[in-house]
Amino acid sequence: MPDDVKSKIAELEKELYAKDFEARPVGDTLKQRDGTTAPVWDTAGDAAIFLDDQARVAKRHRTMKKFVKISIIFFILAAAIAGFIWWREVNVISGENITIDISAPLMVAGGEPFETKFVITNGNKVSVEAATLFIEYPPGFYSVSDKGELPRIAKDLGGI
Repeated sequence: MPDDVKSKIAELEKELYAKDFEARPVGDTLKQRDGTTAPVWDTAGDAAIFLDDQARVAKRHRTMKKFVKISIIFFILAAAIAGFIWWREVNVISGENITIDISAPLMVAGGEPFETKFVITNGNKVSVEAATLFIEYPPGFYSVSDKGELPRIAKDLGGI
């Protein structure tokens, strides 16, 4: 900073912190320097522009308030519907809702063929499109007709 600016700041600080500081009205210091009168402002035209700006801003605020209200209502409705579906478990698809009942004889003589029936029930509200039933036999289990071991059989069930 130049020295004259520093000295002016120092003078103002000295005057401000002096014990005999006198406050001066601001109006006395705000006079035009060349003695001319202040220009006359066209306040009527400015007021009309100001009112148009206010109307435009008010319209924008009303539009934004409507948008926020609609957004809040949408959020509350979406939360209520999601809560209803979750609470009532209307849309739950689970493997626990599918039951498999196996019916086979309790006792079979060694080497004798026997029949096993599977009943599969789908308790879901939606059908299973492509179901496959896999049956795994214990080691040493074999088919009477083929005399071959049966490690695993896959049966395509289609839709359930």
